[in-house]
Amino acid sequence: MSSHATLENRLRRIAVAAACVPPAVLLHELGHWVGNTLAGLPDTTIHYASTGFRDQPAFWTALRAGDLALAETMGSVTGAGIGAFLGIAMSWLLMMTGAWFVRRTAFQTVAAAMVLASAVRFVPVGIMFSRGVAQHTDEAHVAQAFSAPMLLPALVLFGIGLAVACIITMIRRLPVEGRRGAVADLVVGVVLGTVAWLNVVGPALLP
Repeated sequence: MSSHATLENRLRRIAVAAACVPPAVLLHELGHWVGNTLAGLPDTTIHYASTGFRDQPAFWTALRAGDLALAETMGSVTGAGIGAFLGIAMSWLLMMTGAWFVRRTAFQTVAAAMVLASAVRFVPVGIMFSRGVAQHTDEAHVAQAFSAPMLLPALVLFGIGLAVACIITMIRRLPVEGRRGAVADLVVGVVLGTVAWLNVVGPALLP
């Protein structure tokens, strides 16, 4: 294969990986939105990298302060907890599904990219958790809604562990020949896609 063809294939793989970031992010947010909507939370919205409902900041502030009664006046606490969990669960599902479909040649690049695009959220979550500042994460919202502080470390550690397991599985299922280059291209594509979606494309399309 010529160097031009090889470069073209690598650029295509990077582009495909970058293009997988928006669906991964939006499906995560869709999980939140569905849960919030089914729970009857008022004025639910979905944005490029977040979901919301009326009085949401005040709602979570009240819960963190332990004022359950005040939070309930703004929406269902249980419903908000389920909504927060459904977003996390969607990312888990995307990682596992991607790791499974990597073995299918026709979906290989897309499946592998979805694993990384969904797993990337667990990096900042893990960093914030290790620094003790994870109170605004989805995992913390689940713990706050169900008054179960231990859910925070349990969800964070499970998510990180699952991400690592799915990434390892994904890498092992890629063809041995050219595996390092493929992984490098996927990482570059997901990083570029994440930066572009969160800073430029997402805010322009779905503010």
